[in-house]
Amino acid sequence: MAQDRLGKAAAIFLFVSLSLATIIAHQSPATGYELTIYTGTPVGYWVFFGAVLLVGTILAVWDIQRRLALSALGIAITTFVLLPVIRGYYMLGQRDSLTHLGRVRDTLAGSPISEGFLYPNYPIFSAVFVRVTGLPENQVLLLATAALILPSLAFIPLLVREIDPSRMTVVASAVIAVGLLPLNPFNVFLWPHPSAQIVFFAAIPLYAFLRIFRGQGRLTYSVLFGVSLLSVLYFHPQQALNVFFVTGAMTVGIFAAKRHSVLPELYRAPVSVFAAVGAFVWLRVTSIPRFEDVFASTIVTILIAGSSDGHRESGSIFESLEALGVSFELFALSIVGKYLPLVVPAAVAIYIGFRTRRRPELALLAVGGLFVVPFVAYFMVAGNVNQWGRYVAFLALLFCVFAAVGLGAMYRHLAARKGIPVANIAIAVLLCLSLAASVPVMQPSPLTQQGNTQVSNGMYSGYESMINHTDRATPIYDTRSPPDRYVQAIDEVSQDRVRYETPDRFNNHNLPGFVERDSYLAINEGDIRQDVELYDGFRYSEADFEYLSQDPDIHKVQDGDVELYQVDSRDDSTPTDEP
Repeated sequence: MAQDRLGKAAAIFLFVSLSLATIIAHQSPATGYELTIYTGTPVGYWVFFGAVLLVGTILAVWDIQRRLALSALGIAITTFVLLPVIRGYYMLGQRDSLTHLGRVRDTLAGSPISEGFLYPNYPIFSAVFVRVTGLPENQVLLLATAALILPSLAFIPLLVREIDPSRMTVVASAVIAVGLLPLNPFNVFLWPHPSAQIVFFAAIPLYAFLRIFRGQGRLTYSVLFGVSLLSVLYFHPQQALNVFFVTGAMTVGIFAAKRHSVLPELYRAPVSVFAAVGAFVWLRVTSIPRFEDVFASTIVTILIAGSSDGHRESGSIFESLEALGVSFELFALSIVGKYLPLVVPAAVAIYIGFRTRRRPELALLAVGGLFVVPFVAYFMVAGNVNQWGRYVAFLALLFCVFAAVGLGAMYRHLAARKGIPVANIAIAVLLCLSLAASVPVMQPSPLTQQGNTQVSNGMYSGYESMINHTDRATPIYDTRSPPDRYVQAIDEVSQDRVRYETPDRFNNHNLPGFVERDSYLAINEGDIRQDVELYDGFRYSEADFEYLSQDPDIHKVQDGDVELYQVDSRDDSTPTDEP
């Protein structure tokens, strides 16, 4: 009776907290650019949001209103993912996201998708979403981000349940899924871009493959495997290739184990299913020139650039951190902190997979994951942060599975030796620590030395005005936000992207001497705040921005959230003002 009352009280608390958090966020819309969504959103939202994560995790672990608690956790993280929509952001992401916005608009206007385009499903999916809901394209792209990520909240636990159906293991997997562990600050983020979101969607074909492997509903799950993997393929082929390598390695491993009678009769090698779907995936991926270009250019970088320039991107990150006075150790901790509480459980799961025959799926998944590791090393050697960040994200998806199974095994071990209360406390602490370390870095934040990628309504209108009143033949320089992306979003994607970046300190306060011909310079509110407040004048200080109004050959022609300057070229190297 007491537990029933506690459960009802907890249910009321969870959903009242969720309601209040959402109302507080909605009632505090963003009125301009915010350096980070964490400080831009009222503290009240974070208090109630954090309370739901904490109380929901504790209730789920203690098996008090478990389903309700897990549902509350899922709804809470949904509000977080949709926070830009709830708070009225125009768009999130000032690079690829804007190009996707333009491509969706082109699709709605009837423009054909070019042959060989890397991810045709994304504009088609978003365009259909626009037609069905009647919402504007920019909001639909933000909603599409959630639509591709949130299915993982169900399919990661389903995937784990195929390996270990025990209560605590499934609970742990659901809480871990809420932590969105595959996100990282390198190239897997919460703004519209299929290479980021489709990592989470990859849990669906992996789940279907395990069902086939266990001989359950072979026809149904063969169809699910094929359809979901092909969906991943046409959303972004890179992650489809990862699934291909993992399931291919598992298929070979299953076949070899069956030949040596290592696996029970229950398990089957889905050779025909994998061969049919896998062959199509491989042919599609290898037919895309973009993939060949990426690997070829990376090889050239490794061979020609050598040990110094070959690490240009990675090295520049470390050099920038040092120049900013940021501790590399703290920076690294902010990125890997969410994984640390789960490393031991994940190792336990892999040990179980290789040392016992009780969970052969674990060993097969681990072997499959090893086929992805060389890609991480390959792109790390070349210093290609964007590429290796995506492969690390896929490995993080597999890590979620190992961590959940390991927590289940640790719970049983502790419960048998120390008692259930001690086991509950240990599991709850590890899960809460992981969530606490994950939430602050799900979106760009000062912890990861990243500014918000928000596009405010004022910024979008400013660039629209700029595009309507400038000559396309005249170069438009920028400091951080590329105007060519806005051209693609506002005008048409077919416009060639040519970016003109200004040198640090505006060429030592001699920008007219840098430009080869009369040009424009576009700077938005976010550019200024990031350089001055977040990076403490690392590239451009407040004095540098003030210089723009002092040089006689630089004329402000547009004010507001986007400042546009006309820069008259001059053939001299004399600065008008020392920085």
